[in-house]
This record gives sequence, structure tokens and C-alpha cells, in this order.
Amino acid sequence: MRRCFGRILAPTAVLLGSLLLGWSAGAQLPADQDPARVPSAPEAATAGRDPRGPSADGYFWFDIEVSIFSSDYGGAAFSERPVASKLNLRFLPQLRLLADPYAVYRFDFAALQSTADGQTAPYPSSFPSAFDQSASLRPVPILERPDPGAAVTSTFRLLDLDRDAFIGNAGASTFAPLNSRLQASPGREVLWSKQWRQPLRVRAQSNAVLVTGGDVFGDHHELEGSVRLSGQDREATLDVNLWLTRFGASPSPGPDVWTLPDAPFQETSLPPAGSGARPTTSRWHPQEIWQLTQTLKLAPNSLHYIDHPKIGVIVEIRPYLVPEADPAPPALPTSGSGFE
Repeated sequence: MRRCFGRILAPTAVLLGSLLLGWSAGAQLPADQDPARVPSAPEAATAGRDPRGPSADGYFWFDIEVSIFSSDYGGAAFSERPVASKLNLRFLPQLRLLADPYAVYRFDFAALQSTADGQTAPYPSSFPSAFDQSASLRPVPILERPDPGAAVTSTFRLLDLDRDAFIGNAGASTFAPLNSRLQASPGREVLWSKQWRQPLRVRAQSNAVLVTGGDVFGDHHELEGSVRLSGQDREATLDVNLWLTRFGASPSPGPDVWTLPDAPFQETSLPPAGSGARPTTSRWHPQEIWQLTQTLKLAPNSLHYIDHPKIGVIVEIRPYLVPEADPAPPALPTSGSGFE
């Protein structure tokens, strides 16, 4: 039942668009989905360099964009049904979260307490690193004044949206029109849509990205799993291991025993209280689990589509040339150089 269309060239993409996304039959692919297109180099920082890479670090980098949506095909009487004993629910190794580019700018003012002078109040001793979003607020004493002679040490740094890997939605999304049409299509719902960039490394050295989407049931999401982009030079491969779960308040009445792996980043991947999550006091039981596992070769600048009775995946990779680092600013003049 699973169908992998692989690389979608212009004629096939138009047909897919007319059936799946609602494009008109005579529509042309957008310019940024032309298989022959090569992105231009980022301004002067990459002038004179091959825009297809490799970047200065020796790796070929790609912008990758993925949309995952649910479908109601699996509810048809003639469709195949999942079998619990045949599932292999596991997160891909070297799993990580996409960094939130705006996390360092958020501050929980509600956690601060107004106190009198000389008392203590909880406040963050240092802002959490953008790559460690699990850091929590810890109570520390309020200092009357900073010590000018003390060395300031911190792991904090702002993300470089142009040069850092695995930052969620750091670049411009091209899937917004596709997602809108999918969301408006009967029986389909976009559960996870992300864009990030990363260097292309061999599979053993590549990170997988955690996928969670849909409604929240206790410690789990409706959609869970992971995706991994790997390869060498310009030859890219996408590994997908996803599962879509239907939950109920009581165990499944059938003979199948449905079990889910533990959430790997429970405190950071689940939304905070009051954000629309299901009540955490209820115990939810998997009633049925649909799994999609696929390994797919990807061609740059082409839409790829993975079909499944319950899960659909649309992915595109685009070559990215990392801008060279800006030169260091000139050193400030020392005393005795004309300053009083």
C-alpha cells in the first residue's frame, strides 16, 4: 500500500499538485522548484565561489524542508490495517531537537517575584543556551552590584542563522502554499512542517531530527518519530521512521497490544500547561498505531513525496553555501594612543 514517488519532476509534480494540492492542471512549478535551478551565492561573502558547494568547512550544505500530514485513507474499508507485532517503533540514533532561533529572546517574567532590597528571588543565573532548551530557572541571590574585576563566563551565545546547523525555520519557507492547500483538503491535516539547514555527512555521523506533532495525549503526541538527512558530496538520502497513533481512554479491546517508546525529550518537546494539551491527569492508551519507514534518495531542487494510507511526507532539499565568517573587527586603541 505504501507508495514512494521519489523525485518529482515538473510534469509529475503538476499532476500531483492537481490531485493533492489543488493546483490547476496547467500550472507551472514555482521557480524555486525547478530541478535545474541552482541558488545564488549569498551576496559578497561567497562571491567567486561555486554556489553548489562545498562550503568553507569542506561539506556540502543543504536547506531541507519537510511537511508531514495525516490522511483518512486508512479508514477506508478496503485499506490495509496495522499489526502491532510487525511494528518497529524506534527513534533514529543521534537524535536531536531543532534549535529555536527565538528561544534566547524569551523570558519568563511571571517566574520573577518582586522582593524588597536585600532579599533573594528566583532568576536565571544565565540565559539557557539555544542548544540546551531544557535549562531551568534556579533561585540565586541578587547581587547589590556587579564585581568589575570578576571574569564573566557563560555558555550563552546568539545563534548565527546563516552559519549554524539544525536551526528550525531559520530560512525562508517555500512550503507555505502547499501546507495551506493540504490543510484545506478534506481528510488531511498538516501535523509537522519544518525547515532547517545542515551539512551533508555520512549516516554514522549524521544527526536525526525529532518529529512530534498533532494533539498531545499525556507524554505522547499523535505523530512521533524522526527523520535523518545523510550522504556524501551531493548524494543525499533521507531516512524516515514515523508513527501515527490513535489514543483512547481505555486499553484497546482487540488482541493486539500497542506500545510506544518513551518520549526522548519529554520536558522540552511537549507543550507547556495551558497550551491546548490533553489533561495530564488522564491515562491514555494507544488504540491503533500506523508506522511509516522509508529510505529515499533525494535530488536537489525537486519535490519528493512519500505516500502511505495514513501519513504523507513532502520533502525538498536545496543546496546552500555557508557564508564565510566576517573578518574580526579592528582592535580598539590602547591607552597612550591619543586618548586621555
